[in-house]
Amino acid sequence: SRSQLCNVADGFKIIVIVDQNKAYQSLDLPLLNRFEKQLLTPKEILTNRHQQIAQRLSEWSQSILDETKLSHFQSVFCGFHDGIISSAVLSACGFEEEYDDDFGFETAKQLLVRISHPLAYLFSKGLQSTPNYDYNVHNANIISGLKFLTSPKTVSSSVARQESHNEGSLGMILTFSPIMDLDRQQLEEDFESSVFILSELTSESHLITILQDFFSKPAKPLPQVLVIQCDPFVCSSSIILHAKYICSHLFSTFCTDPVIAAAAAANKNNKSIIFTVHLPPGFKERERNFSIDFDNLWNYLFIDDFRTASKDALSVDTIVYHSPYELIHDQKVLDYTHTLNLKYQSALSAYMPGECSDSHFFLSRFHRFKSWIAAEGFMELLEKIFFKLLQASSGKDQGGMYTHVRSVCANEIRSGSLRDSLMLSLETLVIQAFANCFCVLDRNFNLCTFDTNNSDAVKLWITMASNPTILDIDTILLSLTLGGSSIVIDPTPSPNTGIFESLVAKFPFSWGIFKIFNSQDTRESFDQIFQLKTTSDASSSSSSSSSDEASKSAAPSDTTADQMKSISRSVFGEEITSLWAKVYEDPQSPKNYESYFFDFVVSSFSHLPGLDFELTYNTIKLLFKAFHPACFSSPAMIHYIHWKTETITFYLLSLLSLLSGTGSVFRMLSSQINSMLNKEVRSTAVVDLISHLFQTLFISIDNSWMRLNHHVLSS
Repeated sequence: SRSQLCNVADGFKIIVIVDQNKAYQSLDLPLLNRFEKQLLTPKEILTNRHQQIAQRLSEWSQSILDETKLSHFQSVFCGFHDGIISSAVLSACGFEEEYDDDFGFETAKQLLVRISHPLAYLFSKGLQSTPNYDYNVHNANIISGLKFLTSPKTVSSSVARQESHNEGSLGMILTFSPIMDLDRQQLEEDFESSVFILSELTSESHLITILQDFFSKPAKPLPQVLVIQCDPFVCSSSIILHAKYICSHLFSTFCTDPVIAAAAAANKNNKSIIFTVHLPPGFKERERNFSIDFDNLWNYLFIDDFRTASKDALSVDTIVYHSPYELIHDQKVLDYTHTLNLKYQSALSAYMPGECSDSHFFLSRFHRFKSWIAAEGFMELLEKIFFKLLQASSGKDQGGMYTHVRSVCANEIRSGSLRDSLMLSLETLVIQAFANCFCVLDRNFNLCTFDTNNSDAVKLWITMASNPTILDIDTILLSLTLGGSSIVIDPTPSPNTGIFESLVAKFPFSWGIFKIFNSQDTRESFDQIFQLKTTSDASSSSSSSSSDEASKSAAPSDTTADQMKSISRSVFGEEITSLWAKVYEDPQSPKNYESYFFDFVVSSFSHLPGLDFELTYNTIKLLFKAFHPACFSSPAMIHYIHWKTETITFYLLSLLSLLSGTGSVFRMLSSQINSMLNKEVRSTAVVDLISHLFQTLFISIDNSWMRLNHHVLSS
């Protein structure tokens, strides 16, 4: 920079007017320090009467904010800032002494109503009760907004131009629509229009040339409108305000020029200049902000969406005043099946039914989704849970808003106009709801058991999911909630039941069967059924050898397996048990109830030190086979044997855990257990195994004691 001295008169003074933000952010400190600085805002120039009206207007604005339950004034009035109340009062009353206070208050109030957000208007009786202004008409779309701003009634309200020969006006429209939403072809149906984008103008003289050309055009039957589009992200507020000043100056000159007035005597001009300030939501780094200061030359309006809604589309107030369930189920405002097909990856990724180190496992679930949806009965089941969840989550909050509306009000979801934001909020709710549906059905990775290649298996899966005894959907839904910007849900309502490790289920809805058989009532019922039978077996075995006596007294008879199947039928019904028989008892099928046994072991036994899952599983399986050859004949049989052998199972696993540090001896025992599984197992073999374990443990303890004694003596 370069500084040069110059001669000035002795009484020379200079006043520099600069925007407050520019002074604070851009001007050099040496320049600022050379001046006496005064901050001039509309509030500083209010008279006492103005201040009284401003106080009433502030109280009214606060009542609107409280009524709507919105978070801040910017959510109620677009372009709101600390000085907007004062500027509204000055614009409504001016500096004349002859004005009525009530009229000034009502006029200033209408100025704020014109720039209010539609969501605030819909939830505020105070905004709706504003006289002589139809918000639903004037703020509906760009065409209705331009008709209002260019109407003679609106123009005549401007104090400065009552004697003008021009019926047009100066106006500014704020909107959440992006620049490309302005349909120029639609404008030409109602106006003689020209549209320019401010950021594309090369200089101030370029803007002046455009304005002069516009004012020099002859009068037309249709209103003539010059639209200047502004994006605050590209053009700063100071540039927009400077362009506004140039337009005001040339417009006033045009309106008062006597030559033009004489030429327009026969056909009066109707030329308007409209600034559109586009404020679509963007990334945090690309936020757009613009503040309004009212004045009596310009009329201001907020139009949420420039686009005209189609005749078949629901109005915004219908979307706001109806619950998500009513909108999706009854009004069909959103095709939920289409949304699911587009974003099923998001729904499946929104929850975690357990830990799994294999990334390809999760990828395979995405690939199998199409086959799940195509399977008979699956989509019907999904829709049933989906609509139950929507209905359960369709209540209003304390502010009287539905979930999808509250998400928009809290700025959790924003997407352009209010209609766009509401539709995106509904779409997010749909994905959230389906994510919760999958979470309910996919506990312990239960969807992996849905075998779409077997029609009987598909029917069994759907039937079990529809059985409230196994899957009580109504109770589960009580713990699920919808709402917010993220579709990621809390996995707490559907935890993985694996204790030893995270369970990847092999038997459908095994966790629901665990819940039934593990209840105290079920166990007591089993004990009552077999109490007499056990007593009879114990007395009949009194003449047996001592080694066989212990096993036979506890072992069930040959009819036990049939009795267990009978109990299963009484608990789960004939349809489910008959499908179990088709899928898991068919000699031609590779499936059997050992898959249920696997889920049961993972969910019921803890990890003991020194024992991996394979050895734990094989040891428990060995005990079951020794107890009864038909141990895997039904889920009920598996639970019954577990109750009869849980004590000996605990002792056996504890012994193995104690011996896990014996090295080669422990590996020999593990090999012995694995080899016993490959042949028919008798109960005496288990007794022999336990005796051998005790002998090995005593020998190990004795050897350890001798080594310790030798170490003490040698030291």
